[in-house]
Amino acid sequence: YQNHTFNTTINITTDYYRNVAGNITWNDLNNRYNSRVNTVLKLYRKVGQGGAELVATQTTAVGQTSYTFSGVKKFDSNENDYTYYIEQDNIAG
Repeated sequence: YQNHTFNTTINITTDYYRNVAGNITWNDLNNRYNSRVNTVLKLYRKVGQGGAELVATQTTAVGQTSYTFSGVKKFDSNENDYTYYIEQDNIAG
């Protein structure tokens, strides 16, 4: 059984772009059973109540504890701020 959490921090890098970065915290008894696997993270964005759009996908290395999606747009062509969030693909095992 694998259990971990994500902490995401959004840092604005310019007026038009930002980085979305965070940490993965594994709750697996310090990998006692050598059960960590690659993690597939998906970055989504949306404006207001609109639908979400997949922006990028990233696969972390086994046991990697941090991630960054660099240079994503801060707002749309109408200057509405995007809201970003991360989802993880299901982990086999």
